[in-house]
Amino acid sequence: MQNTEIPTNGGGGGIEGHQQSQYTNNNNDNDEGNNGISSCYSFLPSSIHDKINELVSQIHRVELDDAKGRVHRGWAIVLIFLTLIFFTGIFESTTIQTSNGPDSLALAAIWSSVVHGILAILGTFIIRRFQTQFAIGFFLGLLVVIAQQDIIIHSTFKQYKQTMRKSGGFFSFLSMIVALLLVGFTAFLAIYRDAILLTSPVDNTGHGGIEDDNRYHEGLRDEDLS
Repeated sequence: MQNTEIPTNGGGGGIEGHQQSQYTNNNNDNDEGNNGISSCYSFLPSSIHDKINELVSQIHRVELDDAKGRVHRGWAIVLIFLTLIFFTGIFESTTIQTSNGPDSLALAAIWSSVVHGILAILGTFIIRRFQTQFAIGFFLGLLVVIAQQDIIIHSTFKQYKQTMRKSGGFFSFLSMIVALLLVGFTAFLAIYRDAILLTSPVDNTGHGGIEDDNRYHEGLRDEDLS
């Protein structure tokens, strides 16, 4: 009889190696995300830069039980305020026109309603249906731009309320609230954007994906040789 050796590290080692590789890939993804965020404030002094990097890394280590669900719930809260400021802007524009106020402010109020309505529709579509890297990046930039617009709207209508003693107080206050809310949601989405990003629909590891890919490259190589 021949002695046969039973491998002891075959199946277990393969599984452990696969888990280790997944852990390494996740760490690399987190490092790349941290590097991308840190590049935005690379112009700051090194001491402040290091503190911000440490804060971002600590935020990334926070484990959420359902990060994707919390992003969706956060956007639902934003939608409530977007709907409120949409109708408030229309009411404010109508009030200014009725009281023979400046046409420029009436246009600014109605334009604010249009922009927030577009943001509500576009943001819902991106978060629910089209979570690509380009779409999320575009959405983050749009949130920042509209937050800046709301701050300008707040300052303009607050001055109008103080000088003309007319409407504009609630619309000014609501614009600042929405601006702060958009800034907070932008930061939250930027940190946990990986939770809602779409993965590639093509699975090269199943259904003979690797074999098909190898046969494809072998066919190309045979064509080159011929």
